[in-house]
Amino acid sequence: MSNTKTRKMLEGLPPGLLAFSFGEIEDELLAFAAVADDFLRPESIRQLKDLQSKLGPIASSTHDTTWGTSVDAPLTTLSSVEFEPNDKKTEVKIYGSLNFKWHIQPLAKLENNPRNRWFALLNSSSRIEIRTADSNLPLCHWDFDLGDANSPGCHFHAKPHWQDFQHAASLVNPIPIPRLPTWLFLPTDCLEFLFGELWQEGWKKRAQQSDPDMQRWAKLSHDRHLRMASCHLNRYKNTRQLSGWMTLKTWKPDAAEFAWLHH
Repeated sequence: MSNTKTRKMLEGLPPGLLAFSFGEIEDELLAFAAVADDFLRPESIRQLKDLQSKLGPIASSTHDTTWGTSVDAPLTTLSSVEFEPNDKKTEVKIYGSLNFKWHIQPLAKLENNPRNRWFALLNSSSRIEIRTADSNLPLCHWDFDLGDANSPGCHFHAKPHWQDFQHAASLVNPIPIPRLPTWLFLPTDCLEFLFGELWQEGWKKRAQQSDPDMQRWAKLSHDRHLRMASCHLNRYKNTRQLSGWMTLKTWKPDAAEFAWLHH
């Protein structure tokens, strides 16, 4: 990142906020849509592209906004019987869906091109649900969430839903634990997670192909995961007084560090 003003802007954000350029997220959505044909429903492929197109107007806005899917129109996979390893086929056919919401704050417009403008991710919540394909019965669901500066658990965490159990359902307030550590929060990561679970061998074979579409998606995804891993490693190197677990649990990412590792 050569733009000194942009770096200073990101350094001014409070701990726990991540920032992205609009162009980075647009590129990820289009790259993933290009490799998802055999796993995502056609209407969801179109929806990914529609989500990408909505980022441009947000980049030109000055107001906080919510960006994501609607509850009645999640991103939905095709059905699968290949969720066991070694190409084992099961009798139960299932599918997965993703609903997500991002609370976006456009930052100062330091660039004329909207793609090069930045936003702070104030909040992120993604819900994955697995259902039977034949009867549409819900089997399980969980959230991938992003914390804030005051959140008590891991900043990047997954949360199961216990209200499906009888005793938990009787409680007035849902139990907010456990918050399981993860770093999946982008919708493309959540979808790839679903693909890898529903098609244990099929997605692995697709991911190992070297066509231009897969190479593009792999590079974007790999580079971003490397940035996240580098941030984690720096946290452990610079924090010696806490246990390994508490080092991770109390870590709040730094927007400038995360962005700087990309440039």
